[in-house]
Amino acid sequence: MKKILPFCVLVFIHLATFTFAVAQWNLQESGTTKHLYSIQFVNINTGFAAGSNGTILKSVNSGINWTGQNSSTQNDLYSVYFVNENTGWAAGFSGTVVKTTNGGAVWLTQATLTALIWSVHFYNANTGWIAGAGLETVSIILKTTNGGNNWENQLTSTGGTSRLSSIYFTDQNTGWAVGTGNNSLNGIILKTTNSGAIWVNQLTSSGHNYFSIYFINQNTGWVVGADGVTLKTTNGGSNWFSQTSITGYSLYSVKFDDVNTGWAAGFGSGYGGGVIIKTTNSGTNWSYPVSNTSNSLRSINFINSNTGWTAGFNGTILKTVNGGTISISPIGDLIPEKYYLYQNYPNPFNYSTKILFDIKPPDINPHQDADKVVLKVFDSYGREIATLVKESLKPGKYAVTFDGMKLSTGVYFYQIKIGNIIQTRRMVLIK
Repeated sequence: MKKILPFCVLVFIHLATFTFAVAQWNLQESGTTKHLYSIQFVNINTGFAAGSNGTILKSVNSGINWTGQNSSTQNDLYSVYFVNENTGWAAGFSGTVVKTTNGGAVWLTQATLTALIWSVHFYNANTGWIAGAGLETVSIILKTTNGGNNWENQLTSTGGTSRLSSIYFTDQNTGWAVGTGNNSLNGIILKTTNSGAIWVNQLTSSGHNYFSIYFINQNTGWVVGADGVTLKTTNGGSNWFSQTSITGYSLYSVKFDDVNTGWAAGFGSGYGGGVIIKTTNSGTNWSYPVSNTSNSLRSINFINSNTGWTAGFNGTILKTVNGGTISISPIGDLIPEKYYLYQNYPNPFNYSTKILFDIKPPDINPHQDADKVVLKVFDSYGREIATLVKESLKPGKYAVTFDGMKLSTGVYFYQIKIGNIIQTRRMVLIK
């Protein structure tokens, strides 16, 4: 039997539930239907996005409003990078490179190269690199030391048909580039320690393309790519090991705020279904936050551990102010009288299933972390597969979606822990 609560309490609960429900990834009005391939904020207020047909957008109020800018090109722009509020570059189709020194009020064409540029990265206002594919889809890397006025060719091939999708430097000397190796199914990772004069092949992996790379320092970095592939290194790339991303969707962008907290964004097969995943333990486990879009996502950027944006097709821009951690939805306003973990449904399931649980109000003298909820999934050997929830929640009924796309047919267990309360249930995945 449910308790009848005073009207004022119900109103409070309703408002708290509403706030919680929207505090995940929320759609921003970009003012365009063009595909957006890259987004970057230089501070909490000022950000830029670039996309098809020369689209460049700017916001000065944290993404509440976006204004289109004259990029001076109609070519698709696949990457945008700013070193401060005023100075930035965008690059893309037909080797187009445009630059601004006044926050985008004026964009000037710097270069039209014989190339397809997928990624641009600058270390400071003078020194930067672009990466992509040249004639006959041969990988290229070019460097500038004068702010883009001149570009020097550093790499013209990784062997065979190839392209580089992402480039990133931690200082003026040390950088990495990733992409497709000598055929369409080979991922490649390159590294330089002398500002790009020499690039060394660190890894060639059969079966997966790599789309994005990010390093938090000179030792620790991540790579994401096709079919949800995620790789990590802790020694500058001398060794790379696979991590389980919990999604089979292709991941096109990765960003970390520190060595533990990071995000990746992408989309499913057929260019449908935006996906965002998050880790709080350096990639050992990834959660599956609700992205609130069916559009493909191509770029993700965070200014701190809470505030971030992602951009994608059809002018999609999403923002979070709580780290995008919420992958659960509150159900109704009534407050349960006990903690309870329900049987997932459907069960057995194919790819995805919903898990419901109840959180009751804390006792008069609650034990420590009484409202801290941890919901995890384990395989039949007791190995942890995913962390779905790990945060403090208000009393109420909640639902979370578990995606088993990358898992094999078999028996799995999901367990909830609230303080010293532990409940476990069994579920079956059939493909």
